[in-house]
Amino acid sequence: LPRELRLTDLVLLQVLLIVGLPWIGYAAKLGGAHVGLWFLAIVLFYFPLAATVIFLSRRLPLEGGIYQWAKLGISPFAGFQTAWNYSFFLILIYAASGSVVANNLSYIFGPRAAWMSSSKPLILASSVVFFALVYAVNVRGLHLARWVTDAGGALVLGLYLLIAGLLFYRLWRGQAMAQPPFALALPAVSLITVNLFSKIAFNALSGFEQVAIFAGECHTPERNIARSVWIAGPGIAVLYIVGTCALLAYTPQQRIDLIAPIAQILGASLTSSSLAAALGTAAILALLFAYFTQTVACVAQVSRLPM
Repeated sequence: LPRELRLTDLVLLQVLLIVGLPWIGYAAKLGGAHVGLWFLAIVLFYFPLAATVIFLSRRLPLEGGIYQWAKLGISPFAGFQTAWNYSFFLILIYAASGSVVANNLSYIFGPRAAWMSSSKPLILASSVVFFALVYAVNVRGLHLARWVTDAGGALVLGLYLLIAGLLFYRLWRGQAMAQPPFALALPAVSLITVNLFSKIAFNALSGFEQVAIFAGECHTPERNIARSVWIAGPGIAVLYIVGTCALLAYTPQQRIDLIAPIAQILGASLTSSSLAAALGTAAILALLFAYFTQTVACVAQVSRLPM
């Protein structure tokens, strides 16, 4: 296979695949106590996962990643089950793509376009067009897709830095918060807390293993995959926590949009002038493009699981 992916591509791919766009919305449902839950998930799941991927990517730098690890470490059937489960997981996650596109369009066109987020014909049409474009990019292979995913990773990083800047700007100006953005106390133990913890631990903080699927198409994968984890890991954790704080600063807890929370922050914070509105629209379009590039990367992964 052509060795298309270098270290920079892998770091941006880590950011793209791990920093999910909707997960800060789930964490924000806990209010300011989200900080304690993020730290708990990072210690109990995120760090052990990173260490596992670093170890296995050095020992078994094989195309197929988790499929090959389970196949060689346990059995061919275990490898097959791993890859099959992983494929269905991604299919279920991105089945909502039409809704994500419609929601973002409704934010762009303002309150009069609120009907878009619930229009079934529009959602269906958005899904068809969206996945046709994803398919077209993947047919060309990683020599094109890597440029698309690099742009997506840079955009995700830029969007999170933007909303972090909005949070610090609000703090600097001393403006009132929608609710306290952080608290040192742990949230009360309940079924809702356990449900949200599982989402931010197993969904928001997973993904290091995904890049290893492309090991056969990386330059020196036994070194660069591990290095990409070391470089991207700490920054991703900080982005999630600061992003959740920003969402709470601008949005009442009961009104948080679980599908497009970043678009919601931008819509709430960049509407004071025509220039700000234009910047908000551009940021939401960038968010939509970043989501598109995530889907491109995930379809590429499924197609490379050599079952």
